[in-house]
Amino acid sequence: MMEAKVLKNATDLTSEISPSIQPKGGNESISMELTNEMALAEDQNTLPESSGDVKNNSRKGKYRSKMYFRRSGRFQRAKPPYHQNRWDSVKVSNAKIDFTEDTFGTNPTPEDELADDSFVIEASVTDYHTRRSRRDPYPTIPDKGLSILPRSRALPEKKNRESDSALASVLYDGPYGKLLVLEYLHVVEKNPFIQVFHNTMMTCDLARWFQVFQRTGGTWVCKVFANKELLATTEGETPEGLKEATAKEGIHKLQQIYYTFKVKKEFWPEKTVSLEDLSLVPNRSEDMEQTNTRFVEAARKLIENFSNTDTSYDLVFSVELSAHQRDLLEHLAQNHNLMTKVHENESKDKFLVISKRFSLWDEVKKLVASGGANEKYELIPPTPPEPEVDEKEQEIAS
Repeated sequence: MMEAKVLKNATDLTSEISPSIQPKGGNESISMELTNEMALAEDQNTLPESSGDVKNNSRKGKYRSKMYFRRSGRFQRAKPPYHQNRWDSVKVSNAKIDFTEDTFGTNPTPEDELADDSFVIEASVTDYHTRRSRRDPYPTIPDKGLSILPRSRALPEKKNRESDSALASVLYDGPYGKLLVLEYLHVVEKNPFIQVFHNTMMTCDLARWFQVFQRTGGTWVCKVFANKELLATTEGETPEGLKEATAKEGIHKLQQIYYTFKVKKEFWPEKTVSLEDLSLVPNRSEDMEQTNTRFVEAARKLIENFSNTDTSYDLVFSVELSAHQRDLLEHLAQNHNLMTKVHENESKDKFLVISKRFSLWDEVKKLVASGGANEKYELIPPTPPEPEVDEKEQEIAS
């Protein structure tokens, strides 16, 4: 009862401070900025004083919690950090966050109940804390395991993709949903199978997660789930490298059931674009501003020609370019809707690669129509495992 009284005062406080931002309904989330100011010391024995004006006394006492969230018509204090093997399901809408606990293999918020302008983010607790801000509704760390699904666009596209007759022969409706194993992104040397697994599930809009725990005897176990189904399990004496081994086994199992979209090779030309190619030979009579102007003009012409040319090769610049020049090139490439990525060679020298954007599913349709392969991409059919033959059957056959 004491807690309900404090929360009621917090609600009254919102109407006194600013009636314009008072909650309109019982199920709407309150503003994050106001809830941070409304953090009350209601944690067991640190309640604020009850005498006098509510507006003055509601801020007394030690602050135990910095966040309140309104859900189902009541305020709830932010809980302490979750266990590492639990997950959060976070619904973000108009910079207001509503946390709900979720366990493995469950879905507390059906897709039909979500608003068209809402987002669903599925991530582990450790991945969630790598976000730039709690109020940021657009986290941009896909490699960390965050899966962002804009419902207003992704769900209709997913339904159209699954109903497309041209993709019906490639997108199998298997035990883990309709998916296509993807190896088309730049896979780093560290944990390549984890990245392939994340890229596959994110592009196909399917849930995925890892579960790592230690048994009583000391053995470590790692499980990977795909579309809420157990995909693979591995065990080891230490947790190091266990997730990568589990992802490798899971990818191998998926390739036995589904098609694989693979880049046959990196289309980088043998010769890189240098400062000499851009007509930027050092000239002592020019100042820095004139040199930068000539660089921008030459780079703009080069990128425009590359954007208008039908080629499969990428545009690779040499390592002699400075960081400022690479930034200028990235800005020009983005204006022409091109992709940019900075790589490192064996000597740890950085160089820039500019490539053209492409629609994955359009490329898959082209591959299906052309026989499954072209000069850059390839569709690999599933390779089912060979049936195991018992020793008795082998003896009879011999």
